[in-house]
Amino acid sequence: MNVGIKIGMETAREATVRGRLAVAFSLVCMIPIITGVVDVTIVSKYQFFNESDDTWLYCYYTGSLINQYGYQFGVEVDTGSGTRFTPQIINGVVTGDNSVRIRDSVGDFRVGAFSCQVRGRSQTEKVITFKMKSQADVWPVAFTVTASLGDPVTLQMIHKFNRTGTLEWRRDGVGGTVLTGQNSTSLTIASARSSDEGIYECYYQGDTERKQGIMKLIVRA
Repeated sequence: MNVGIKIGMETAREATVRGRLAVAFSLVCMIPIITGVVDVTIVSKYQFFNESDDTWLYCYYTGSLINQYGYQFGVEVDTGSGTRFTPQIINGVVTGDNSVRIRDSVGDFRVGAFSCQVRGRSQTEKVITFKMKSQADVWPVAFTVTASLGDPVTLQMIHKFNRTGTLEWRRDGVGGTVLTGQNSTSLTIASARSSDEGIYECYYQGDTERKQGIMKLIVRA
């Protein structure tokens, strides 16, 4: 790709566009399954939603993906609503991208870790993004944290609303691992292992309103 260099003062419009792109890229977690010449991006609109909102997932691909077998939206882990994708959606398809509109009537299904997978004959790419309630008790400082094997790493949430109770962390959803003794907004791992990789949730014990914070830890070799 040829990139031109423009010398001079950045316009307000250019600054706005640049800011929006920075936000968009910060919301994406890309996980290649098989390396290939396809590039897949998932965008969550909106990352934080109100109770009465419909919400969207957009999946885009670029590159020479020959014999493309289609898109598959999915739920990565059970964060409280199972792993089956709701049928209460509206699909949209144009060349190079696919979208799904998730209706507000599905309620708490809108909370979770969602993926888009694009399959070819010899390669597959999958990307992950997250959705949370705008009224969630805690929000992640970053949706994705990457660490190397053996490195210390801290997963950090922040309080958004005043609430009393005991916080709890779990890894990889319902049926996953509840991390006993981790009762604050930060979770520190002294030496990251491959088994620490996964999707983490932080929530108040006994919460039935799906107001958890969600994030992902990637551990590189």
